[in-house]
Amino acid sequence: MTLGAGIISGNWMLSVGEVLIEDAEDVRFTQNNSVILGGYGYVIAGGRMTIRDSRVTRFPSNGKWNSGTFYDSTIVGSKGVGIVTIEGRSVVTNRHVIGYDSSGCGAVGLRGGRLVEYCPDPVNEFQSSVVGNNGYGYFEVGAGTVCDIQGKQYLGQAEGGQGVFVQKGGVVNHSKPWMTGYDNNWTLANGKGSAAVVMIEGGVHTNAADTSICNGADSRAYYTIEGGEYINQRPANPNRAQNANSLTVINLNGGVFSAWDVAKARASYPEGVVAGAYVNFDGGTFLGMKNN
Repeated sequence: MTLGAGIISGNWMLSVGEVLIEDAEDVRFTQNNSVILGGYGYVIAGGRMTIRDSRVTRFPSNGKWNSGTFYDSTIVGSKGVGIVTIEGRSVVTNRHVIGYDSSGCGAVGLRGGRLVEYCPDPVNEFQSSVVGNNGYGYFEVGAGTVCDIQGKQYLGQAEGGQGVFVQKGGVVNHSKPWMTGYDNNWTLANGKGSAAVVMIEGGVHTNAADTSICNGADSRAYYTIEGGEYINQRPANPNRAQNANSLTVINLNGGVFSAWDVAKARASYPEGVVAGAYVNFDGGTFLGMKNN
């Protein structure tokens, strides 16, 4: 199916097949519910959406946003496989949940244009996007720009969730807190037994928000910097193993890694259980932004 312009409303699901949105000036996903790619048990065949040289935006259909977990979002991979590719001069404002459930597998790739991850109700829901909720999520940036506005981005969100982020080029910006009392977080390995993998091979990745790592017991988080530049601007620890039996590893193999601070691991519970945090330095530049 090819879509040149129009409004997609209601609970819209693509289990098998492909949607191409091309050269469209105004495509709107209205907010009655979710757009779901890959569903109802299609594990091999799934839904695929390609957005090329188009403007795609989410709007509330009734003047206000729905409340409830992951309403008003594009779910990529629920009980099956879902893939979204953004190309060319596209401008997309949306909220993606990639790898929604334990049998879901989803991927989003940015090949050009601009992607704004937006949380419609940050007070009640917080998430502007999730990569690996209960399932497997993959998010790759090859070119273009990604930014988030109000809300948090999660990589490995709920129990057993697996999130992978790969940047090969382009620009990624995690914004500052959107209002007093709320933090825009980049949160990695949040659930029990969850895992998060970050691979920076090129481009520029700037985090002006707080970073929270390994909130879940038995969680794992791995950074690998091969090229490009990663900048952590906030006074938050990008290598914090926070909970029991959690592990965070940073591999510096090239490029530039700038961090406010890197502290030793700690476990918040139970008492006496040790978590681990390690930095392996094998190339590139490591810049400290704090004098202690």
